[in-house]
Amino acid sequence: MSARLDTTPEQIRRNYTTTVSQMRCPYHHKNAWVDVEGEEFDASDIDIVTCCEEFKQRVRQSLVDPA
Repeated sequence: MSARLDTTPEQIRRNYTTTVSQMRCPYHHKNAWVDVEGEEFDASDIDIVTCCEEFKQRVRQSLVDPA
């Protein structure tokens, strides 16, 4: 029996959207969100939208290192 990874493009988009939407800027108290353009995974542009650059860096870091 082999484990199947959640790596379809739609699952990745949902995971990013869920993670990012739960984050709130500690300074401006606004939520971050994900803007996805494109239908195909390899042709998609996933942008993290935040109220300030410092918060954007925090969100990106949490996606890279969620632990």
